[in-house]
Amino acid sequence: MTLSERLRELFMARGIVRNFLLEDIKVKYRRSVLGFFWSLLNPLLMLIVISLAFAALFPGTRGQYTLHLLATLLPWTCVATSLEAGCRSILASESYIRQYRFPKLIFPMRTILFAFVELLLSLIALFPVALFLGLRPGPELLIIPLAIVLLFILLVGLAALAAVAVVYFRDAEHLISVFLRAWFYLTPILIPFEAIPEKYKTYFALNPMYHMLEMFDAPISRGVLPTPEVMLVATLSAVVAALVGLAVFFKMEDHLIFRL
Repeated sequence: MTLSERLRELFMARGIVRNFLLEDIKVKYRRSVLGFFWSLLNPLLMLIVISLAFAALFPGTRGQYTLHLLATLLPWTCVATSLEAGCRSILASESYIRQYRFPKLIFPMRTILFAFVELLLSLIALFPVALFLGLRPGPELLIIPLAIVLLFILLVGLAALAAVAVVYFRDAEHLISVFLRAWFYLTPILIPFEAIPEKYKTYFALNPMYHMLEMFDAPISRGVLPTPEVMLVATLSAVVAALVGLAVFFKMEDHLIFRL
């Protein structure tokens, strides 16, 4: 099958993806008193704890620093959740794969979509908090939907690669977890990019996740549009990751069942 045929097959299976997504939401919050509100409370509590712990390092910028955390931690949490769950998605769905014939990409997709549902609801729920901290709504916020789309495209490619890697090499799951922790500290999240010493900024700018998160950070915490360079690198990173990830996944898709 060609790439367009595989994507069309995936589109035809959108009802299956929707049902999986609804099932995941129900299972996660079953028997929880607050239910889905935990998706909104978790990032808020995380923002409060980290802001109190680190804001003292940046005197005079408490509100702006918390806005920076909101703009970068929420997308990063989506990245970490998508990849940690996505890398196990094929193995965890072995029973479905052996019984039914439908595109296997829907299994990484369901984990990504679930993470994005939580990201979108968290952004909406924390919007009043951002206003209280000093966010000034303006036309630059219109770049956020593009940032979400680019992040989704990037994660589709990375999760597809991770899922294949774990099927063929089980220890890859643990390596991915370690890699994500290292990637977190190598990305300007806890420390804003502006606070990094000048001689190290070039190295941090080589991290493609910096450009992706800057798409959120610039309009939310500083009230400006991302630079053209940031938007270009973020777009190229997303497209390249998606093309490579999907090419590898579709090439190996029909052989995955023999390695489960």
